[in-house]
Amino acid sequence: MLREYAQLGYAEIATHQGVGVQTVKSRIRRARMQLADLLSPALLGAEEVALRPTVGSAETEGTEPPRTTRKDEQ
Repeated sequence: MLREYAQLGYAEIATHQGVGVQTVKSRIRRARMQLADLLSPALLGAEEVALRPTVGSAETEGTEPPRTTRKDEQ
């Protein structure tokens, strides 16, 4: 929030949070990666989702939904 919306620098965030600059950088990187993991199925699979039969239709009767994997599991 402080980096993206308040547009603070790493040193300013580190001072505000009472941690080192490297800690700020790693936390921001981790947060961005988590956000990308959460958003990637919605963004990358938008066409696939639009073509997938709806739950409860004849095409899905007795089938399991496809398993999604994270990039680091492939």
